[in-house]
Formats: sequence, structure tokens, C-alpha cells
Amino acid sequence: MTIDDKAHKLFGSLAMVSADNLASHYTGGFRMCFNSGRMCRFCMICFDRICEFGSETWDGYPKLRTEKEHDMHVSSVVADGTLAPVYGVTKPSALHSLESFHAVTSLPPDCMHDVLEGVIPQVLKVCLRGLIVEKIVTVQTFNERLERFKFGQNDAKNIPCTRPASFPKSGISGSAAQKWCLFRYRALLIGDLVPVDNVSWELYICCRKMTEIIFAPSATVSQIAYLDLLIADHHERFIDLAADEITPKFHFLTHYPRLMSVYGP
Repeated sequence: MTIDDKAHKLFGSLAMVSADNLASHYTGGFRMCFNSGRMCRFCMICFDRICEFGSETWDGYPKLRTEKEHDMHVSSVVADGTLAPVYGVTKPSALHSLESFHAVTSLPPDCMHDVLEGVIPQVLKVCLRGLIVEKIVTVQTFNERLERFKFGQNDAKNIPCTRPASFPKSGISGSAAQKWCLFRYRALLIGDLVPVDNVSWELYICCRKMTEIIFAPSATVSQIAYLDLLIADHHERFIDLAADEITPKFHFLTHYPRLMSVYGP
């Protein structure tokens, strides 16, 4: 290498790794099971307690993971593999040798998987099911309105699928973009049929307010504080309607306000 080449040498470091939850847990050396035991890479919560907390600020919220304690957990698991379920880790991260990487701070959440493919489909299902049970709408009415609706050019490739006759036994199908499209246009499709203060619809409205901040290109400190309140309210509403259908992705959202202040929108 010439002196001139040395002068133009480039240096870089790894800021973070963005992936879905399974890939993030694999990369970070966390357990890759999300339906039992310690299933969160941000805190020490167990699966059977995810319905108990809607905010990190609530009393009794499980301890957040720290770099120092995580390193201790990894060392303990390396020495005794039976401790993996106790700490929720299975091995050192494959990237642990990088100075700028740590499993606790370098694996941010992914809102596409957590929200668009996790929370939103559940909310859409529970909301529409509630409206059907209350005889406010029918599957046929919903499908007819969906088929007649004139979607704009930007949504032409993401038009949602109609619901099968078996709904609500079946879930909300389609790609993440189709689910996002259906979520955004739900009010225009059937909102005029829904009476004021309907509990199923209020869940949907709360989720709309929550996602507007999560997907915003920028957010203020006060908006992040408001998001924390919205997430807690949203989870309480969902649990009231369908506690047995809550998933770990709902829990991951309770970390979003703090993590947004760390990673940005």
C-alpha cells in the first residue's frame, strides 16, 4: 500500500442490526422460542406475564436487560447450559467480538414485523369480529364495500383481500402492505355503520393513534410520552376483548417509547 493509499483508507463500525425477531434473537444469542419462558431481548419478562404490563413505567415491570448483566448471563450459560431458560440466552452473540456491537443495545425492534404483521392483523380481526357479533356489519357487507372502493394509484398494488365466509374463524390474510392498506382504509370502508363509543371500534381508533406515531418520520419528546400512554391504553382494550389472543409482539411495543428515544423514529 502506498502512502497515498493509506491516506484514503476508510474506517467504519457497526451501528445496529435490523431484522425480524427470530433473526435478531439468533444473532444476539437469545432463546428463539416466543411462546414460553423468557422471550424478550429487551427485558426479563416471561411469556405467561405479557398481559400484565402495558408500559415500562408500570410498577412491577420486569427488569430491563443491561450490557453488564447480559454478559454475566452469557458467561453463566456457557458454564452451565441448563441455565439458558433462566436467563433467556443460549450462547454469546455471533457478533460479540465487534467493539461497537452488543446484543442488548444493537438489535432494535422492527415495526414492520411487530406492528404490520403482528399487532395490526390481530386488531383488525378482533374489531371486525366484534362488529359482526353485534350485527353491525356482515362479512358480505364488508366484502362488497371493499370490492367497490376506489383505491388510489399508490395503493393499487396493495389492495386488501376480501374476507372468506369462514371469518372470523380465519385470520387476516395478505402481505404486510395489504394489511397496512386495509388498516388505514377501514374507517372509510365501514366507519359510517359503526355507532359512537363502540368498544371494538374504539380499539381500532386507539391503534390508529398509536401507529401514527410509531410510523411517523419524526417524533417529539412529548409525542413519545403520549405514545407510551396510547400503548398502555391499547393493550388494556385488547385484553378486555381478547386476552387469549395477545402475542409477544404486543409486549414488544411496550418498549417502543424508550427505544424510539434511543434509536430514533
